[in-house]
Amino acid sequence: MSNKYNLTDYNKARIACKIGYNREAEEVLRTCYNSHPNFFEGHLEYAKSLLFNKSRNKDEDILLMKDGFQILNRLINNPKIDYNTLFTAENTMMKALFESDNYYEAYKYCDKLLYTAHAQHCNFYMGCIDSRLGDVYGAEEKFKAVNGLFYDNINREMALITIASGDFDRAQNYIDKMKKAKRPNNNIPVEEIYLYIKKGDYKTAYELYKEFKSKLSYVSINYANIGYFLEYKLGLNDLKDIGKNYLMSQVVDYKQNKAKAYIRRITDIDSDAYLKSSDINFVNDIFNFAKDCIVDDIPFRSEILDYYVIECNYDGKPADIGFVRGNVPTNVIKVGAISGTKNIVTIRPIESLPYIRQKIEKDKGIGRERKK
Repeated sequence: MSNKYNLTDYNKARIACKIGYNREAEEVLRTCYNSHPNFFEGHLEYAKSLLFNKSRNKDEDILLMKDGFQILNRLINNPKIDYNTLFTAENTMMKALFESDNYYEAYKYCDKLLYTAHAQHCNFYMGCIDSRLGDVYGAEEKFKAVNGLFYDNINREMALITIASGDFDRAQNYIDKMKKAKRPNNNIPVEEIYLYIKKGDYKTAYELYKEFKSKLSYVSINYANIGYFLEYKLGLNDLKDIGKNYLMSQVVDYKQNKAKAYIRRITDIDSDAYLKSSDINFVNDIFNFAKDCIVDDIPFRSEILDYYVIECNYDGKPADIGFVRGNVPTNVIKVGAISGTKNIVTIRPIESLPYIRQKIEKDKGIGRERKK
C-alpha cells in the first residue's frame, strides 16, 4: 500500500464501496490504484466503484463511468493478469455493459464466459437482456439455469414481467419471495408498489410508497415520481408546482406534441443512443408507427411507465431508425407509455441482438412492417 493508506484502509474502503457511493472510500481505492501498477485486485475494485456507485450527480456519474470502463479495459488487456482476475474483470465488464444498456457487447462477454466458473452470471444477464428486449419466454429459460444465484434479482425481473402481462397472482408470488429475503433497511420491494399501480389500487400503492420512502436515506427523482403520480391519482396533489418535471406534466395533461418535442430534444443531445434524425417529419413517422404498434400489445415491463420493444421493418426487412454505441445502426426502439395508458412519452433506440430477432421471428413471424 502507499504511505498514505495501508491494507486495512484498503479493505475498509472496498467494503464501504460495496454498500454504496462513498467519496472518501473511493479516494482510498484511487490512491491504491495509482500507487500499485500490479495490484490488479485493487484496480478491479476501483473500477467497480467508478462504474456502479452513483454520486447523485448525473454529469459526474457519466465521467466516473467513462473512467471505470477505461480502467477495466486496460486491466482486461494487461498480459500480466492471472486468469481468475481476468475472468472476474470480464464478468464485471459484462455487468457494467448491461447496466449501460449496451446489450450487444454485454452478450458477447456472456457468450465468452458461458463455460467458465461465471456461467450462472452469464445466464442471469442473458435472461435480463431477453426480458428487456421483450423475449419473456427466453428470459424465463435463462433464469432456470442460474441455480439459486441472483435470487432477489430474478424475482424482481419476473415480478416486473408478470405485472406487465397482467398475471397479478404470479407477480405477487415473486414479490412475496422478495419480501422473505433479507433486504436493505427491511424495506418492501418497490415492485409491490408497481403491482398495485397496475391494478389501479392507488390508495394501497400510496400507503406502500410512504413506507418504502420512509426507509430511504435518499429519494431519487425516479422514486419521487412514484409519489407524485399517486398523489395526483388520489387528488392529494394537483402537481402545479412540479417545475420542469416532464413526465409528471404529461401525467397531468398529456400532449402528443410535447412528447414529440421531448423525443426530438433527447435525439439532439449527444448520447450513445439516438434516433436517425430529430427532423419533425421523421419523429412524427416513428411516433405514429409506435402508436399503431402498441395499440393491442401488452408491455414487456411495467413501472410508472409501461415499456414496449418494437422492431421497425419495411417490406419485411429491417429499417434502421437510429444508432446505439455512438454510431451502430439499429432498427429496434424502446417505447415508454404512461402506466395503464397508451400515451407515449419516450422513444429511444436500443440494441438489437441477432439471437433475439431470430427467436422472435421463429415464434411470432417476422416483426411488424412500417405502414406505407
